[in-house]
Amino acid sequence: MTYDFNQGINILQERDKKFELLVKQLGLIKKKKRILNFEALLKIIINQQLSNKVADTIFLRLKSLINFSGEITPSFILELNSYKIREIGISYSKIDYIKKLSMEFIKKPKFIDNWKDLDDYSAKTQ
Repeated sequence: MTYDFNQGINILQERDKKFELLVKQLGLIKKKKRILNFEALLKIIINQQLSNKVADTIFLRLKSLINFSGEITPSFILELNSYKIREIGISYSKIDYIKKLSMEFIKKPKFIDNWKDLDDYSAKTQ
């Protein structure tokens, strides 16, 4: 059984009166739908365990590193020296993840196209 976002909110309100009160006081939060692409995945990796403000700053530093005003591409990431990426505030473990992600996108550019159609279990097992 699948639920959309609003159905989930309704179920939670029925089960938790404190949550229901919060929704009544604050209103529904608008859920932004992300475009799923290489750059979005980079932002997710960079954002892990950081505040949004810090992650945004680091992401802007990354963009300025490559002097590219458009979308960041896998080939740009692979061309960058890991030490330079580290200097802008990205940990070595995240650098490893984004380099591997870049290689995956170069090998199979369309590998995420079917993700939007997967349920949670299928997404976890791919």
